[in-house]
Amino acid sequence: MATVTLQGLTKRFGKTRAVDELDLVVEDGEFFVLLGPSGAGKTTTLSLISGLEAPDSGQILLGADDVTSVDPWKRDVAMAFESYALYPHMSVFDNIAFPLRAPARSPRLSKPEIKEQVQRIAKMLQIDQLLERSPSQLSGGQRQRTSLGRMLVRHPCAFLMDEPIVHLDAKLRHHMRGEFKQLHEQFRVTTLYATPDWVEAVAMGHRIAVLNHGRVVQTGTPDEIYNQPVNRFVADFVGEPPMNILNGQLAHRDGHLLFDLGGYQIALGKPLEHALANAASAEWQIGVRPSAVRLESAQSPPARLPATVFVSEPMGRNTIIETRLAGQSMTVKVSGLMALRPETPVWLDIDVDQLHAFDRRTGMRLRVDAIPPPMQVTGAARDAT
Repeated sequence: MATVTLQGLTKRFGKTRAVDELDLVVEDGEFFVLLGPSGAGKTTTLSLISGLEAPDSGQILLGADDVTSVDPWKRDVAMAFESYALYPHMSVFDNIAFPLRAPARSPRLSKPEIKEQVQRIAKMLQIDQLLERSPSQLSGGQRQRTSLGRMLVRHPCAFLMDEPIVHLDAKLRHHMRGEFKQLHEQFRVTTLYATPDWVEAVAMGHRIAVLNHGRVVQTGTPDEIYNQPVNRFVADFVGEPPMNILNGQLAHRDGHLLFDLGGYQIALGKPLEHALANAASAEWQIGVRPSAVRLESAQSPPARLPATVFVSEPMGRNTIIETRLAGQSMTVKVSGLMALRPETPVWLDIDVDQLHAFDRRTGMRLRVDAIPPPMQVTGAARDAT
């Protein structure tokens, strides 16, 4: 195992900077997730660490060793690809055994030793009955396990996983997330896992780096990423449904600072009110998670914000209701099934302790240390599945 350190890592493809001065430290034995949309630079970052791509500038350290210019086969890392990358003319056994038979491997293993290691990994992944089959005879989940077996049999200092379960169905993805966590507990190998799925990220990662356009936007624990997004991009990308972002103006009433939506005013919690009163910027947007909004079918204190239903979507044990509030969209997540027809009048109550303020021009979130986290991130991930 080893710490993986990236210092000022940059990679260009023509005029596009796929990775732009990336700085990251992945601790020894950590399960670290690279989270971001397509084109964010996740795959390129893993390719640079593995040596499949050469950086234009910057350094890559595995432990204390600078491997920036080291050949891929000399780097002690193993990679699982999005496309599985299995050899179609080889059996499952031979695909898994391939790294153990590499000419550069030292020390060389005997055939009985290779067989023992392959069978041990195959049994762990529950594909020990498929060792004689070819990849064309496997399901998607079985191919993914074969690809993982080829990676796990190596015992490297770091695992690199590039969206390894993105092509599987939802039920199998959920199952494989649990298997990844279990495998990490067994092997305790430094792991970098790339995914565009925030649920995967918060469910598996010890820490998460949110990437966008080749740059790190925010690094932190799942709780920090979900509950304290550094800017509007992270707030929108992490969470389903995404955070509501409301436009309006700050207003004063009875000695308090409020957020005016144009006739309807939202009260602010004292920590946020104090932070906004002392902030340099004058143009703000207010953000709130759909789960922090309460919906009532009749007006009653404190549900005093009138809205109308736009669409209601049952989602298993929750219902996602999109409403219109002062001409803006406000999404609400309510427990249980609730069927509401479009244009139905409703009233909303917002938990003021779960409000966030974003600078309208820069998109950066106003830091308010006293605001408590709105929910446990494990619950958020569970509700989204």
